[in-house]
Amino acid sequence: MSDEKILTVLAEIRNWVRAAAYASVKELLAKTLPDRKSRAAYQMLDGNASMEQVRIACKMSPNDLLALAEHCVAAGLMEMTEGKKRVRTFDLADFGLIMGDRHSKGREKSERKIKKESRLHRRNKPMMPGDFAMERHSGGQKAGLSPSSFSSPVQSPTFGASYPRRRQDQANV
Repeated sequence: MSDEKILTVLAEIRNWVRAAAYASVKELLAKTLPDRKSRAAYQMLDGNASMEQVRIACKMSPNDLLALAEHCVAAGLMEMTEGKKRVRTFDLADFGLIMGDRHSKGREKSERKIKKESRLHRRNKPMMPGDFAMERHSGGQKAGLSPSSFSSPVQSPTFGASYPRRRQDQANV
């Protein structure tokens, strides 16, 4: 067999293996790299950046980065070169596990916009009849006022109007 024919057969085998292993490799990458920080560190370990550069860029401790790299080497997701450099085997963009800077910034902006709209919606929500609870400014949690905490009305000394007295106040009287 000629060298060209062998290369053609090997390329065909490689393509079939790549297609067959896609789902399992994607699952392994997702389990091994569960958060953005670990995925960014893995993606940067392409043989060009040093461990120190990756550690600083991803804001990871040296021990965490080394443990991640060793785990990836053991799982077959990275290779160790002769110079003790770790090089990733796969590109996360091929598996949809990391987006380029342009896409991730746009996604973060849209997530911030959704959160802001949600906060505005809660703030502008009209009070419904029977909704006696007041909201705190920190996080929208209930302040503890409810219709059951009120009992008999008390006369206001200034205006002559009556307002409900809280049960806690009655206990102290």
